[in-house]
Amino acid sequence: KESPYCSAREGVMAAIRANEHRHGMLARPMASLVDFVETLSQSTYLIVNAGGQIVPSSQPFSQYLAQHGADYPAFLYHEHYVWNSARLRAAYGTLEIRPACQQPWDESMAVAALNLGLVEAMPEIGALIRAKLGEEYWTMMQTYHRQAIRFGLYAPQPGSDLLSSVLTLAEAALARRGFGEERLIAPLWRRLDRRMNPAQRARVVFRHDGMAGMLSHATIRPGQVKR
Repeated sequence: KESPYCSAREGVMAAIRANEHRHGMLARPMASLVDFVETLSQSTYLIVNAGGQIVPSSQPFSQYLAQHGADYPAFLYHEHYVWNSARLRAAYGTLEIRPACQQPWDESMAVAALNLGLVEAMPEIGALIRAKLGEEYWTMMQTYHRQAIRFGLYAPQPGSDLLSSVLTLAEAALARRGFGEERLIAPLWRRLDRRMNPAQRARVVFRHDGMAGMLSHATIRPGQVKR
């Protein structure tokens, strides 16, 4: 049976503790790193590592801190179980884009390059989005996020040429680094031009050729692996 979502992970997990915004987008933009940590600390400390014992919990992490004081290792453990679509991983010093973790073999670095480009161009991209969408930009992006989960690149963009504008800024930021990383963005331009991402393509294959066709489409064959 075909999933109603292009991103089944995002679509299904959005219903888990939805009031805590552990998945998808945060409820609102964060004003600072302190605001981010305080906001995450209001959510449930699902699993406590108590001296090597793994104990389920139902208390907010802020309550744990009130009882035990500042505890950075505990925060890292708590943060490990917050799964926003794009999230800081403090333990590794990375930004993780979870819905795009599986990419076509020959385009495997596209999302990593986009990730880096978004970070490098964050001030320009943030200003662009606010300029295009206005004061309600976060609400509009939340709506777009829900639609993109279902329809991929067929989802109507909340602002004229928003995706191409963001991609242009990310690509330029990579070029400024001087390592040639911008070439890894090329597959994303092709997807945008066709309004077809890998999930949309996979759904087309499944509709026409069933599970056997889907497995054939997704198989990484020996000739594709570069040594």
